[in-house]
Amino acid sequence: MSDATRLFGQKVSGNAELVKAIASGVPGAEISSAGRLESKKVPGPKAPYFDLKMSFISHRIVKDSELYGLVESMEYVVSQPRRGQLEHIHKEVIKFDSA
Repeated sequence: MSDATRLFGQKVSGNAELVKAIASGVPGAEISSAGRLESKKVPGPKAPYFDLKMSFISHRIVKDSELYGLVESMEYVVSQPRRGQLEHIHKEVIKFDSA
């Protein structure tokens, strides 16, 4: 579990679904040639502003069966504020390998 952490300047190119969600849901953002999240280059002194944050939420440990034991997972969520509400642009469930 974690507090929301800003994604600006972070490397995101390793997650194709996240990159696709950013391209379609955050008009002021782009991925640099180094794979990092940054503002689009536009003429003028001000770059577009966006406030993408990532969180790890909903940590779950569930008994799968007597054979398999426990299954542990957590949700990875990327969101941005929009019109006073938090909008999730990407969400995925991460399953942990107990081994």
